[in-house]
Amino acid sequence: MRRSYSISVELNGFRFERCIVDPHYEVKHDESINDFLILELLRSLDGRTLEADAVDSDGYEYYVVDPVFFDRRMYRLILLLSKEKDFIGIVNCFRRNK
Repeated sequence: MRRSYSISVELNGFRFERCIVDPHYEVKHDESINDFLILELLRSLDGRTLEADAVDSDGYEYYVVDPVFFDRRMYRLILLLSKEKDFIGIVNCFRRNK
């Protein structure tokens, strides 16, 4: 079940007030990743301009942000911006070793 959170983050010049976290990360990374960490990683991107890695036929823009740092640890964050620019979706997140 996807979870929705209130958050205020600007990406690519758009202000987002909602984040939807997909539980996909829990399959392999539930010991090192949680929703709180994901939201902190997302907040660290506030004000940035990112280049889309892919745009699907429905207009959703996908981004792979790597590395993203929190507490001196490195992570990869895979997110999407909705075509209406009304939420950020977290597709996956995991810790990187190098």
